[in-house]
Amino acid sequence: MNTGSTSDKKVKSSRLSKFHTLDIPARVAALEKAGFLTSETRAALEGQGLALADANNMIENVLAIFGVPMVRSPASLTQHRQQRMHGARTDQ
Repeated sequence: MNTGSTSDKKVKSSRLSKFHTLDIPARVAALEKAGFLTSETRAALEGQGLALADANNMIENVLAIFGVPMVRSPASLTQHRQQRMHGARTDQ
């Protein structure tokens, strides 16, 4: 009998062999192929970022925007996925 327990579900490994040797587009593609990114998330990552007009609509007194390099290790992606499966808050 299936009790619906999330402990019965196998969590995919977050190890991506030779990830550090890939160029940036290949890293993003590898994360999508492994199921860590949706096609929508991939498109957002490959975009040019937030437009100044959009930033101005989000908060008051915008002067400029700046980019910050983003990295999310596969291990933290797996932890985030496990927390979501168990209903834990991930924004703490």
